[in-house]
Amino acid sequence: MLNSKSLVPITILESRHVTFFLIICAALTILCSLIHSHIYIQVDSIGYRETVIQKRLKKYWDQIKAKLGIDWTKTQWQDLEKPLYSGLAARLFLIRFRAPIPSDVLSQARYWKRYYNTSAGKGTVQKFIDDVEQGTGCVA
Repeated sequence: MLNSKSLVPITILESRHVTFFLIICAALTILCSLIHSHIYIQVDSIGYRETVIQKRLKKYWDQIKAKLGIDWTKTQWQDLEKPLYSGLAARLFLIRFRAPIPSDVLSQARYWKRYYNTSAGKGTVQKFIDDVEQGTGCVA
């Protein structure tokens, strides 16, 4: 469930239903462009590349193509400057992991650090929590 402390791009995109996920990505694109000039998601070029080459993501690529007309395998990393593409890339990146995206902020912070920012990243669990509490990016 979403609450006032949940980070929208992470919490909402947890849905296993691709159609719902695509609708939410589209809604986030509109919402975030109204609130900020960018969405609160970053996918580096290496992470993005994984979303394009991992054959087990084909069923998601097919849904993206059918629902949005985007051939994900023909996108480029620079396309992630568009909030919808950035949201799609982040979810495609995370869907590769079996662990479900948690709904509470502390667990989201730990999930983000383990699977997204990783030990190699400069982000911390506390920084994630602070950003959510301060309303940095798009929040519910």
